[in-house]
Amino acid sequence: MNFQQFATSRFGTRLWIALGHWLPVPVGHALARLITEILGWRRGSALYRAIYANQAGVLGLETSPAELHAATRAVLRHAGQVAYDLMHLVGRGEAAIRAAVSWEQGVREHLEAARGRPRGHGLWLSSQ
Repeated sequence: MNFQQFATSRFGTRLWIALGHWLPVPVGHALARLITEILGWRRGSALYRAIYANQAGVLGLETSPAELHAATRAVLRHAGQVAYDLMHLVGRGEAAIRAAVSWEQGVREHLEAARGRPRGHGLWLSSQ
């Protein structure tokens, strides 16, 4: 079982939520940095290769392998911190999640309009 399979398994998801609930933010961020540092050095993993290829496409062909490696590690670090923040929020319950979400003006109206249309019609159609 690789890391991605573990992280998205039923047990892994419950573990991440529990850690998010119980670990204070500085400790949770430190753990996320440690995990993503390890993942960032596993250059042969499918996760690393996918992020690396994506960064190569975004940053361009002239980007050096060292720069792509640094960008890949930065993406992993950011993803780890965001994942901890999400699990920390989920661990605090529905009220905390609702308090953390803000909607831009008009989003609710677009969502309600989309609910009234047949499936397959995106929200973007209403703004064209």
